[in-house]
Amino acid sequence: MSDLYKEQLYPRYCFHLAPTSQVWCWFRVCELRALRRYPEFEAEGFYFYKTLPIRWVRITGIVSAIDTFEGHRAYTIDDSSNASIEALLKIDGSGKPIATKQYADQTWTASVADGVTVGSIVDVKGWLHTFHDLQINIKKMELVHSTTDELKLWRQREEQQQKLLDKPWVLQKRDIRRCQAAAEKSEAEAAREAQRIQKAVEAANKPIKGRKKETKNEEPSEEDLEQRERAEQRRAAIARGIAEGKFKALGL
Repeated sequence: MSDLYKEQLYPRYCFHLAPTSQVWCWFRVCELRALRRYPEFEAEGFYFYKTLPIRWVRITGIVSAIDTFEGHRAYTIDDSSNASIEALLKIDGSGKPIATKQYADQTWTASVADGVTVGSIVDVKGWLHTFHDLQINIKKMELVHSTTDELKLWRQREEQQQKLLDKPWVLQKRDIRRCQAAAEKSEAEAAREAQRIQKAVEAANKPIKGRKKETKNEEPSEEDLEQRERAEQRRAAIARGIAEGKFKALGL
């Protein structure tokens, strides 16, 4: 059976225009488990609610279990939607959170409120990851201190559902054309930059004219040492440029 939602997806170069692109999208756990995945977008961490690309998610529920194993602490969150999910925190040997790299240009250290234990009501923000089962990598976990606060969060979730997630995402054809033109321009610029860097690398690796060939018994002169140092500096700068250009070309 064909996937009608997949057939209606906008191209990848339009995803930044989605209303969900920079929002913590609030779901019940059962809804998280119903999000769609497509192989061509898995590497970038995209899941889909209808035609909306989803990266950043938020849930509210009770901590039903806490398990610690090498390098991680897992909080099992139950939000009474007949489903639960593990929220993962990366930790060091002393149990403190450590920096986590999500994408090429995004590294952060998660924060978990003091006093979170089994039975605590928590508000969790993070991004989805699938390893055997669906999980949330924690960006922030806060305690919900009262039933009143919990009800307030539920109302906010319902409001976001109505005003954001359940509204059709529609782009005009001119907007799609503009995104396509921008993507093609970016690819062309990336190709030109790659060629420039390749030429610079080749130039940096060429022997310097007029340099006297060293023999095993000769000590390199001060001038030779300075030239070597400058060449190494050029290679290091070029390597940095290659890495930065690669990530920019990918839109990361």
